[in-house]
Amino acid sequence: MKDIVKAVIIAAGQGSRLRSWEGERPKPLYKVAGLTLIERAILSAKKAGIVEFVIVIGYKGDVIRKKLEKRQAKLGVSIQFVENPDWTKSNGHSVLKAREYLTDDFVLMMSDHVFDWKILTGLVNEKIRPGEVILAVDRRISEVFDLPDATKVKTSEGAIVSIGKEIPHYDAIDTGLFLCSPGIFPALEKACEDGGGSLSEAMRILASQGKAKTATIKPLFWQDVDTPESLKQAEKVLFGSVLKETDGFISKNINRRISTLISRVFVKTPLTPNQITWSALVIGLLSGFLVSLGTPWEVAIGGILFQFASIYDGCDGEIAKLKLASSKFGEWLDTVCDNVTYIAFFAGVAVGAYRQGQGALGPIGFLMGFGILMTLGSMYLHLVKNTDSGSLVTVQKHIARGLEDDDQSFIVKALGKLKFMMKRDFFALFFMVLCLFNKLDWILILTAVGSNLTWIVFLSMKRDEEPAGAKAGLPPQ
Repeated sequence: MKDIVKAVIIAAGQGSRLRSWEGERPKPLYKVAGLTLIERAILSAKKAGIVEFVIVIGYKGDVIRKKLEKRQAKLGVSIQFVENPDWTKSNGHSVLKAREYLTDDFVLMMSDHVFDWKILTGLVNEKIRPGEVILAVDRRISEVFDLPDATKVKTSEGAIVSIGKEIPHYDAIDTGLFLCSPGIFPALEKACEDGGGSLSEAMRILASQGKAKTATIKPLFWQDVDTPESLKQAEKVLFGSVLKETDGFISKNINRRISTLISRVFVKTPLTPNQITWSALVIGLLSGFLVSLGTPWEVAIGGILFQFASIYDGCDGEIAKLKLASSKFGEWLDTVCDNVTYIAFFAGVAVGAYRQGQGALGPIGFLMGFGILMTLGSMYLHLVKNTDSGSLVTVQKHIARGLEDDDQSFIVKALGKLKFMMKRDFFALFFMVLCLFNKLDWILILTAVGSNLTWIVFLSMKRDEEPAGAKAGLPPQ
């Protein structure tokens, strides 16, 4: 099977229901969560391995071209523009304009659809036969936003029986993502000759030949953005998607509520995720410095900053996900900066306790430092040897999965019940409270015990082989 590396994006229409009152902005340049619709389409496809794009432009095409040519280097893809002077006609005419650039199988996308890139990853891995077209469909009909305007699909054993907005019986919805062979072009030509020339007409022709297939998407997000309401819905769901499965109770109910408010501001700025990571490090270092001074007020402020750094640190990952800007370097930078923050804070706690005249706790401080280094060292080693990720969140997932194994010892299982305490959202909030009461000695003792238990449990856990794809950073099968 050939790798699919090329996509056609239809960006020729006027988008009259979404046009701006300020300058008649073309629809593909509307922004959702910090990215224009067409940039989001390109970057989503790039995550699925698509690196060559043919973009069909029409209404205000020069504006779209200028925008993308300016951004092309940062997008990191190849773009060819095709003019469609007949942009007022049905969308099939736009696809035909790109025909000369498409000799192999390709992906066909709409510029106004927002979707989880994993949908496209699944689609390009489908087996397509010569002359066929495979349409990604959603069978969660009751969950579709603005169902009356959606294109409905009737299927039978994975093949399209009928398709259109007004068909009376249907069991799926068209997501606007197609995997096409060049065989789509004769069907498009016939649709243009016999009717309006829409993609749905071409799909009906292919369906009559048994060449229109479907691929059912997994429960992932997609949204056709045609109206101001659907644009708001798309942004709402995108912000809701920044939650992590490893988020603890405090993170879900407190931290994320605050960090996403900050991210709603950041997403409208040129700030990059890595710049946010560096600024979070500064806050973390400042928290450690203030705690090290040892006076009650400075310890309290340092504790508050440590908790704020925990909240604020979520923004880099949120922006990276919203702007499709995650990178291996960014993962490692975030991980290293987080752990430098921990070391700075706990070192500050030890120095602050000493300045408060608690020198007798020196051995506890040494034990704390040893436990922190052993915990971080064992987790980093696991990260490098067993995954292709740069995030300790991956290690947390492996720990959680390992603790579910019935073969684990009773001690490991029992201590595993306390795994929530190793999450940053819990200990940052807890230690802030202790700082407010100037209880540095408690932080020393609890961290010494907790960090040493963590690495002991982690290293004593029985491990099966990692799930397929773990080294490549893929989800478990």
